[in-house]
Amino acid sequence: MTKFLIILFAPMIFFGCGLVDNIILNNHGKIIYPVLTGLFAGFVFFLMGMDQMTLALKNYTGKNIKNRVLKITQNRFAGFFSGTVISALLQSCSAATVLIVGFVQAGLLKFPSSLAIILGANVGATITTQIIAFNIFEYSVLFIGSGFFLRIFSKKALFKNIGNTLAGVGLLFYGMDLMSQAAVPLKSSSEAVGFLKNFTSPLYSLTAGMLFTCVIQSSNASTGIAMVMAQEGLISLEAAVAIMMGANIGTCITAFFASIGASRDSKRTALAHVFFKITGAAVFFIILEKFICFSVYITSFAGDSPARIIANAHSLYNLGIAFIFLPFTGCVSLFLVKIFPAGAHDDEIVFQSVLDSKNIPPPDAAIELARAEIARTSGLLLEMTKSAAVLFVKKKIPRDRRFPSKNILEGIKIRENEIIFLEEKISDYLFKVVRNDISRDKVLEAYAFISIARDLGNISNLVSEKIPYLYRIKTEIKTEFSEAGQKELADFQLRTVKQISRLKRVFDEPDFETAVKIMKKEQKYTQLHIKYRTSHLSRIAEMKKESVETHKLHMELMNLMISLISYTANISKTWLEMIGNEKKRVNF
Repeated sequence: MTKFLIILFAPMIFFGCGLVDNIILNNHGKIIYPVLTGLFAGFVFFLMGMDQMTLALKNYTGKNIKNRVLKITQNRFAGFFSGTVISALLQSCSAATVLIVGFVQAGLLKFPSSLAIILGANVGATITTQIIAFNIFEYSVLFIGSGFFLRIFSKKALFKNIGNTLAGVGLLFYGMDLMSQAAVPLKSSSEAVGFLKNFTSPLYSLTAGMLFTCVIQSSNASTGIAMVMAQEGLISLEAAVAIMMGANIGTCITAFFASIGASRDSKRTALAHVFFKITGAAVFFIILEKFICFSVYITSFAGDSPARIIANAHSLYNLGIAFIFLPFTGCVSLFLVKIFPAGAHDDEIVFQSVLDSKNIPPPDAAIELARAEIARTSGLLLEMTKSAAVLFVKKKIPRDRRFPSKNILEGIKIRENEIIFLEEKISDYLFKVVRNDISRDKVLEAYAFISIARDLGNISNLVSEKIPYLYRIKTEIKTEFSEAGQKELADFQLRTVKQISRLKRVFDEPDFETAVKIMKKEQKYTQLHIKYRTSHLSRIAEMKKESVETHKLHMELMNLMISLISYTANISKTWLEMIGNEKKRVNF
């Protein structure tokens, strides 16, 4: 984003300065040029600092972001806390909201559950303005220097990320200092003062903050500039707070762009973000004066810095919106569903993924997202095997639990197609990841996950091809399994499902011990397969009618299940080889 802004605004600064010098401020050209360039340079350093700090935090926290979001959503208050933590770690409400929209799009998160997380994300993002409000501009170079040396001389990724974070904070404050110094001469410019008088209108200030944030897509940057202007006495507290409120609305555009072409629920999630912001702004705009007085009162216990007052107002504003809406997220979700109902084609099955090959995050986060999709693929395979087992104990083909309009055989085929879709997504995504400048460890992880995704695709293809064929055999012979044979098949089927369930757990956590357990269980189940096979052949030798007539079906089912068990062990082996001696490096 920073590069884009430099390319976009640099010509405007130079040409704009000439126009201002020659037309408007002919007598003050010597002042205006350094003011504008100083403001621009400070703004660029400010954005570079925010990007650097956010990137470092993503590198450190990105590995488990998906789990942090999805595991703490049992209720609205837990979801709110989860959203607050994620947004604080990412240092961006926009990034957190886009992540949430992506999870809803992929079916990993339900639309109603996303509302509390969004409210929490709005609160978590305010920590950046709280950091900005600390008046430590004079130490900015010290932060940059210490961060730089920590990054250069440290070998551990943790310390490198700490160094990058410190450097980002330093650049942020250095940019703020440049903007603050550059703005001083504007106080003596009658033309500048006349222009800034427009900001005495709260509605004008709110609109300006909203439009500016729509362009730069960072509400914290807009709020930070308002804090500088208020600190220097260029605008009033009322104008600065109104700009902050407008910036909070403008930041919704990022989630809006993320939802274009997405599912109906993803669009509703983005719409909920807009609804919270606009409704909240309307409420606080009505009581703006009282709200500012309250923010001043809260801040008075620790000083009266305008920057701190605005930072506290920013936090109180988003906490207030959460306080208003959090108890009623269920009602809000029903309201949004009613005003944005299902479309004519919403019953069509469209596969989605959180992996975006056009927007690849840092290596740790990218590999983590791929692992999350592999865990999801394992879950689909688990659904396939559970559904398949039902076919051989029911007389008629039951309805699929996930797709009520389809029967189980059709549901199995849909899941196979979804697994193939995810396999292609994972492979394409990871091949693009390894083309970047990443460590050898990450390259090996990426290739291992590509191999695992392919194996999962092969398993789904095997199940999808074999189950309809075996079900036809069952309907043709019209004979039930012998009592002993049925018990053996049921027992082995349960063990097969457990193995696939363990495989899912391996990638959900990830879980080293469970991967080892899968390998050990394969040996045990192979011996059990031989035992059950021998037992069945003994019944054939005894010419038991049920065993003779169901022989082909019995053997085919046993062979299919031992193949699935073998595949799960191979996948576990691949994963264990991937981590190798790096177990201590990964946070299990």
